[in-house]
Amino acid sequence: MSKEAADEPAESGDGANDVAAAGDIARPKEDGEATVQAVTHHAELTPRRPNITGTIELPKRATPAQHVAVWLIGVVLASLIPFLFVYLHGIDNGETPGFVALLSRGDLLLISLVLCIDGITELVLVLNRVEQRQLIGQAILLLGGVLLIVAEAFWYADITARILDGGRVAASYADAVAVGSLGLFLASALNSSASVRIAAGAR
Repeated sequence: MSKEAADEPAESGDGANDVAAAGDIARPKEDGEATVQAVTHHAELTPRRPNITGTIELPKRATPAQHVAVWLIGVVLASLIPFLFVYLHGIDNGETPGFVALLSRGDLLLISLVLCIDGITELVLVLNRVEQRQLIGQAILLLGGVLLIVAEAFWYADITARILDGGRVAASYADAVAVGSLGLFLASALNSSASVRIAAGAR
C-alpha cells in the first residue's frame, strides 16, 4: 500500500502537465503572434518576381572611351545636320548639290573652329587633375587646337570677305576650300576627341 501511495503523486503530476499543455493549446494566440504568422503565410503564397534589374542596370561611371563615343555622336555628327538641310533644299529646287557646292562657302571651317574650342575647354577644366605623364600630350593638344583655330578663323574670314564683296569664288579656289575645310574638320575632330578622352579620365 505504501508503494502504490508513493506512485500516485507522480501520476497526478503527469496529469497536471497534460492539463497545462492542453490549456496552452486552447489558449488564444496573442495579436502580434497571429500577425507574424499571417504575414509569413502570405509571403509563402506570394509568387516571387524574377530579378530583372541586372538586364537594365546602367554603368555608374562611363569610361573615357564611352565619353568619346557620346561626344562624337552628340557633338560632331549633330554639327553636320545643317548640311543635310542644305542638301534637301537643293533637291527641292531641282539641283542636287555636290561635294564642292556644299563645302565651298566655308561653313565647315566654322564648325571645325567650334569643335576645337570645345576640346580646349574640356582640357582647361581638368588642368590640375591630369597625371604628370599626360602633361606633354595635353600641351600638344592645346597647342594643336590653338593653331587649328587660328587657321580656320583666318580662312573663314577670307572666304566671307570674298562673298560679301560680291566677288565670285573661282572654281579652283572652291575646290581648295571644300577639300581643305574637310581636312581641317577631321583634324579638329581628332584633336578634340583626344582632349575629351583625357578630360574624362581625369574626372
